[in-house]
Amino acid sequence: SSRDERMAEVLLPTSAEQERERRKQHTDGAEAVKTAGYTVVVPGDVITAETGFLRGHGTIVDDGQLIATVSGVVERVNKLICVRPLRARYQGEVGDVVVGRIIEVGQGRWKVDVNARMNAILLLSSINLPGGVQRKRTYMDELNMRSFYKENDLISAEVHSFFQDGSMSLHTRSQRYGKLLNGIFTRVPSALVKRCKSHIHAFDFGVTVVFGNNGYVWIYPTADPIGTVLADAPTDDPQLLVALGSASQAPAAGISVATSESTTVVTSAGGVTRVVSSAKTATAVVPVAVPASQATKLAAWERLVRVRNSVAVLAEQNMAVFPASVLAVFNASVAQCVSLKDMLNPKFSQALTAATRERPTATPL
Repeated sequence: SSRDERMAEVLLPTSAEQERERRKQHTDGAEAVKTAGYTVVVPGDVITAETGFLRGHGTIVDDGQLIATVSGVVERVNKLICVRPLRARYQGEVGDVVVGRIIEVGQGRWKVDVNARMNAILLLSSINLPGGVQRKRTYMDELNMRSFYKENDLISAEVHSFFQDGSMSLHTRSQRYGKLLNGIFTRVPSALVKRCKSHIHAFDFGVTVVFGNNGYVWIYPTADPIGTVLADAPTDDPQLLVALGSASQAPAAGISVATSESTTVVTSAGGVTRVVSSAKTATAVVPVAVPASQATKLAAWERLVRVRNSVAVLAEQNMAVFPASVLAVFNASVAQCVSLKDMLNPKFSQALTAATRERPTATPL
């Protein structure tokens, strides 16, 4: 029996040998997905077997090898190696531009949802007073905090520092930051937002986009306030109506809506009345009176929605979201005459992102 046991030890591989063989196979697979400087790994992949490295987040050391514990992209800073998860909460850094939503007004501070594991804090002393007045905040300022920001307001801000519990401290002490009004909000995974020199980009066709490092994106017109555009925007284009409905579920400011069982009557601020079918498909729109100047404002709305859908297409394809990639998808949709609604169709996603995939800086993460 002892001879049989010795033979079994020789013939049958041990669990440790099986584990090393499995890791070797994973290592070969990790090398196969290394493209343009990126290495995508899954839990169990061997990142490196070299010595002298420093273990970072998302890794463990076992048997002298650095093993990935999460799925993501390998990042190397000198000897420090870590894995950035593709699907994870936003982890802020000082200087990041973020888009957040006010969720609570407290004593001398606001709590802001920035898609992180903890809510960020915006102190009363970290905002600009109306008119850019530089003075010490008083008790009256604290009583009137809701006149600056209130619940559900969207703001753009910059990460200033971190508290001891790990929560972020924001500030809006710049003309670039503050309350966001009259635009379209969308969100993408924070890992897809590429770090750029400037995260507030104005395109040549009259649309400005705030690319928040936290994955929140705000799109608004560069020239005219969107409230004026929306109040007078004709809705005789069913595709635009559907696209706008997917971008925002709530009625926009400046429009009153009265609903009955069969129809919905929409009255704009300019007195233009339109009858919209109450069917769930929202495809029947009957314009009653549309001024000639509406065509220009409709085109402005279409550009806003087209940019929003371009961001959504990039996120669907797990591609980096930054000004150049959004512009490439936008131009491709215009050149291929793809409608606003069809941009979100998976059949068109590959074609719209083909030019973006050829760019070395837009490699899928």
